[in-house]
Amino acid sequence: MRKLPWQVIAVLGPTATGKSAFAIKLAEKLGRRGCGAELISADALQAYRGFDIGTAKPGPRARSRVRHHLVDVLEPHQAFSAGEFARRAGAAVEEIEGRDRLPLLVGGSGFYLRALFEGLAPVPPVPSEVRAALRGELRSGGLEPLLEELRVVDPESAAGLSAGDTQRILRALEVVRFTGRTLPGWQRAGSEAALDRRVLKIGLTLPRPLLYDAIKVRAGRMLERGWLAEVKRLRERAGFRAGASWAELPACQAIGYRQFADHLDGKSTLEQALEEDDPRHSPLRQATGDMVPPGDRRMLDRHLRQSRHRTGVAAHRRGPGRGPNRGAGIGGAGMNRRPVWSARTPGLLRRPAVQAALA
Repeated sequence: MRKLPWQVIAVLGPTATGKSAFAIKLAEKLGRRGCGAELISADALQAYRGFDIGTAKPGPRARSRVRHHLVDVLEPHQAFSAGEFARRAGAAVEEIEGRDRLPLLVGGSGFYLRALFEGLAPVPPVPSEVRAALRGELRSGGLEPLLEELRVVDPESAAGLSAGDTQRILRALEVVRFTGRTLPGWQRAGSEAALDRRVLKIGLTLPRPLLYDAIKVRAGRMLERGWLAEVKRLRERAGFRAGASWAELPACQAIGYRQFADHLDGKSTLEQALEEDDPRHSPLRQATGDMVPPGDRRMLDRHLRQSRHRTGVAAHRRGPGRGPNRGAGIGGAGMNRRPVWSARTPGLLRRPAVQAALA
């Protein structure tokens, strides 16, 4: 394989900016230049079988062009924590490297990527009995009493969670019930070993008005392709009828799936479900809060103000840093923050910034 200055490439950005299509083209271009690449999905929902349309999961044709990892590997009742993602993604990186190819991470949560490159707090595994007891309390009494308990035993976690964030509320409670220690307390105690690699981050973005429009257009296309029917079909699966409700399943916390399930239950109209699924609630946080360090975030915002009709790419040059992780973490020590912007997505691979970064 042709040697590059980077051991891993990560393509980041909010939804509807074309990350998957760009990553596939990048992998193919690298292949033509003698550096074969394989994709690792960092999107937690694409790991679940059956969640296809609403997650914009790459189809068979895309996966035949470039090999994908961590797609369709879980059932909806299985949890997929940041720690589990880090373990699976780390194993995929080593497997790809074993074939003398380049790992290319695509999309997903900034928290998941930090878990991979910076490590997580070493929280002991919570027994299934503790988790089952919490699920039983959720079914019998609803989420509000559990949130009130969390406010008492772990006010720090509770302050950072929305009232409807079932998955994270249960996670914080199960940790403190089992260990007697809060999740933030564990996180401050240190982190497990992180994946030690030189990483090139390429961030795709759009000016906010264009981003909102792109997300709405994509949501409309997903509905035309049968997104609502997909939710109905998933809810009718036998595994959802026995032992756990739709709302309890980890995979069903995703934006869109949760709202459409409420609509199918008669709790809202389709218009209300779509309004609750408003794109302004999440994608910009994904773009500028989770993934981009504060200094680069300011530069990103300035770039967007100056180029209202452009899509940008930030190629973050990350070289050896200080400490055991050698600057490989997302936004961690040792990062040489020098974003380079392209003009437009269609010509992204031809831009000097990307060409120079991959040279």
